[in-house]
Amino acid sequence: MLKKLYLNSIALVYPSLYEGFGLPIIEAMSLGCPVACSNTSPMKEVGGDAVNYFNPRVIESITSSIEEVVCSAEKRNILIERGFLQNKKFSWNKCATETLEVYNGVL
Repeated sequence: MLKKLYLNSIALVYPSLYEGFGLPIIEAMSLGCPVACSNTSPMKEVGGDAVNYFNPRVIESITSSIEEVVCSAEKRNILIERGFLQNKKFSWNKCATETLEVYNGVL
């Protein structure tokens, strides 16, 4: 169901004030769904240059970012292309390997 939603959405709008990692951003990018989200950490790390950022505490910033993505096919296409590239930086295998390295370093 979630995959279907991403595939049929014009964009993911993610106005989070706090996030542990930002998995929905990666999920959306992996399926070609452009993202507009908060310019907070870790969203900037996860989204890189593949996301249209906004200040989640300023309504005008949020609406402007959404309008830019929704009203510009060119902007959406750029974000989709960059999203596919950014998504390649993340994988469950990489996550497991890096987690194991941390554990081994502590033991």
